[in-house]
Amino acid sequence: MIKSWVINVKASSKKRKFFIEQGKKANLNFKFFDAVTPSTLHMHDFISDPNIQRTKFARPLMETEVACALSHISLWKMLIEDKEAKYYCIFEDDTYLDENMSSLISNPKIVDYDLIKFSGLKKVPQKKIAEINNVYSLHKLAYGPLDAASYRISKKAAKILINFTYNLTHPIDIMIDRSYDHGIPIHAIFPYPCKTDWHFDKNDPLFTDIGLREYKYEKGTTLFSILKTRYNRIKTSFKKRFAHLRLLFKS
Repeated sequence: MIKSWVINVKASSKKRKFFIEQGKKANLNFKFFDAVTPSTLHMHDFISDPNIQRTKFARPLMETEVACALSHISLWKMLIEDKEAKYYCIFEDDTYLDENMSSLISNPKIVDYDLIKFSGLKKVPQKKIAEINNVYSLHKLAYGPLDAASYRISKKAAKILINFTYNLTHPIDIMIDRSYDHGIPIHAIFPYPCKTDWHFDKNDPLFTDIGLREYKYEKGTTLFSILKTRYNRIKTSFKKRFAHLRLLFKS
């Protein structure tokens, strides 16, 4: 059984209304999950160390980024305890859905995969592995496409990611995407049946205050700290290249 959840801050009625319309268009049966917020962070068990984040990500995570991560993690924990569901489809509330979404998520040709992305913001190395129908196909990715707006996850993947993300070193979409670190193969449906975008304009009904993706160093950052961050980025770059090679040459 597959259950679908939509992460939504209870006070964000515009986004709630937006996704209800998307769900109707796609004939998607879903429930809203009340998102973790900065005011409820104290209710959760996690590590968020600004010093580690400066080294790994160049800046500390904002409280809204930590809350976003914990919303996803909370749903993964629910999935593990859910005796009815084998998979959860998780959506963020500013996601556009294709009208075929409902039939796609339960298609038997994608049943045995632990982590499937339905949307992505970046083009990454990928390899086609199966035809789903005359429009969509399943692809294996070298690593994730910088996106956590819509995906399907299994209990196995949830357990691994809960452990991997306990120490929040990066925003949650970056951590999910690092298959070369956590070991869960990432697949995706192409063309993407869902779409998302950045919404940083305060006049946008789908506005988000989750951190801008600026990799600038904080004022006063030491040269040693900058060098450590750059070293970590170089390591990540090599991991991505190796992941690409594995995708090309491993069947």
